[in-house]
Amino acid sequence: MSLITEMAFHGQWDALLEVLRQSPERVNEASEGKGYAPLHQAAWHGASLSVIGELLSLGADTRRVTLKKNNKLPNRSLSRKTRSGVIWHTYWPPVRYPCPG
Repeated sequence: MSLITEMAFHGQWDALLEVLRQSPERVNEASEGKGYAPLHQAAWHGASLSVIGELLSLGADTRRVTLKKNNKLPNRSLSRKTRSGVIWHTYWPPVRYPCPG
């Protein structure tokens, strides 16, 4: 387990975000066994919106799937952890005024 995936696994968000601010290219680093990235772990742990928002601003890939079950975000993790729909709209903002193509 890498430092990134270990901190995400244990929900150590302050430490993880500090490392990722210095190395944002590692934000999508996934665990070896199942392929969980920090955003998967944040969804699983029910991390705060500020943690999820910062992961997104650092470049977390919302389309990333896991290796074992091919789970996508938020179809399993985020939608299961949140009932209010706040995170859903964070990932897929509705198109209100489409531009003509």
